[in-house]
Amino acid sequence: MNEPIVSLAMIVKNEEAMLPECLESVNGIVDEVVVVDTGSTDATRDVAKALGAHVYVCPWTNNFAEARNRALRYCTGTWILQLDADERLAHWNKAVLLKHINNNHYDAFIVTIESPMGEKGGTVLSSALRLFRRDATIEYEGIIHESVLPSLQRHGGKIGILPLRIYHVGYEEPSRHRQKALRNVALMEEYLAQNQNDTLMGIHYAMGLTTLHRFNDAKKVLHSLLRNTDTSIPLVVTALNLLAQIALEEKEIQLARKYTDRSLSLFPEQMYARKLRVVALVHNREYSRAEQELLGIIEMLKRKDEHQQGISWYDSFPAYSEVVELLGACLAEQGKFEEALEKFLEAILVGSDSPSIIVNIKNILSYIPTLSVYEEKIRKIVASNMVHSSLLPYVLVEVLCANGKYNDAMIVGKNYSIPEKVMLECQVRWMVQRGEERFLYRSLLSF
Repeated sequence: MNEPIVSLAMIVKNEEAMLPECLESVNGIVDEVVVVDTGSTDATRDVAKALGAHVYVCPWTNNFAEARNRALRYCTGTWILQLDADERLAHWNKAVLLKHINNNHYDAFIVTIESPMGEKGGTVLSSALRLFRRDATIEYEGIIHESVLPSLQRHGGKIGILPLRIYHVGYEEPSRHRQKALRNVALMEEYLAQNQNDTLMGIHYAMGLTTLHRFNDAKKVLHSLLRNTDTSIPLVVTALNLLAQIALEEKEIQLARKYTDRSLSLFPEQMYARKLRVVALVHNREYSRAEQELLGIIEMLKRKDEHQQGISWYDSFPAYSEVVELLGACLAEQGKFEEALEKFLEAILVGSDSPSIIVNIKNILSYIPTLSVYEEKIRKIVASNMVHSSLLPYVLVEVLCANGKYNDAMIVGKNYSIPEKVMLECQVRWMVQRGEERFLYRSLLSF
């Protein structure tokens, strides 16, 4: 039997639902799957065995590195790939992978992790060291946010960048995210009590504190990291962004601007600090500058897949529709109403289902002299079913009302099953225009 070339090493607990898709994504890529179970009470172990994995049981000791190192000891491949159950390997040709790992130039590779940001849309891109040679000197360190990077660096390991993407699909609800932060912060406090100079763990600790809204504690940690000359530039950038985020939460707008400006001076090609700067600009009603910043963000979104990752690199990309909607709002604040309407429509056409768009559109329609043009445009889109958006009929209703075509608006509302309560406002405006305010009381009773 040939020796496995690539071993997949995993630690799992109660992942019967997530595990099948994860292992399917590496089919034909890895030669061996090693799964260490840390205490599942569901069918995780049976599912893993049925899918061809070598399954082992390891008691949980509140130490992620210990569990991962146990998995390494069971692997027999020349290379190790690490995945979690809620991650999926992007489509990848094994011949291309072998070409990279057999060139003898590198001992490990940084890859990109792509995580969706839940219902709001958008993506978090981060880098992680997930592929490395199996070697007795290489092991995980850290009871949480564990990594083989420190041991690689101590032994002079060469690290390259691999154009490999891992999709993280396990987006967490806010309540679960908070519970996880509580657990992680407690573990990191224990670790940092003995390892005060670990700047990477310090950043993760500050992130956890920020999630828990322990802002004063987070700021102490972050300022300490900024004073530490050993803190790497990527971590300095992350610290500045966290401080800007906290400043915005605390309504310290000028302070937030100071942090974002400094962050971008160190690393201009990042998205998160730009997002925070836009929020600060909007708070200050600097809509023209916010408009220019948003246009820059749109250009960066178009080049998202070109971003080069690196050690400890992390960035957060908003949904395109979210940026376009905010751009529309900034244009409206400057009196550029037709441009604003175009952007609001674009946001809907690229997938936004935000109810705030309808409110924004309604607020600017009376300032637009060419509504008949937009009415015809929206009618065609709705009639042809070009875009399956539930918001478009609502937009058409608002445009018809603004044009005084209330009867047409009521027909559209009926045809597209727009709730009667939503249509009530159209009825009210119609009655007022016809001088029938005396009927409003009866209509409001039905509401």
